[in-house]
Amino acid sequence: MSTDYSQSHTAPKLRLRPLVKDDFPLLVDWINAPHVAPWWDEPADIDLVKEKYQGRLAKYALTSVYIAELNHQPIGFIQCYRHADYPDWDKVVGIEKAAQMQALLVFTVYVVFNTYF
Repeated sequence: MSTDYSQSHTAPKLRLRPLVKDDFPLLVDWINAPHVAPWWDEPADIDLVKEKYQGRLAKYALTSVYIAELNHQPIGFIQCYRHADYPDWDKVVGIEKAAQMQALLVFTVYVVFNTYF
């Protein structure tokens, strides 16, 4: 996906939208992609994705989950959470009052990254 916008008056449109159940098959494909799979504990299947992300669809879930779209095409996944909501993980990281954003971008020119703030 390499569109040259230099000669266009239309800027690319990036948007985040909430994850929905219909995105689960897409997550399975993305998680199993060769450049993403090493960051996960195990290969994904639809049951594993449902188990992990179904609860995050709730309005007041502890983890906010979004699909990133570029010009209406899904290009990635972003989730945000406070470490205090996950005490075991909070102890591992050891940063007081930390929050975390994790991003998975599906193009191989990008990498999976974590940002602590």
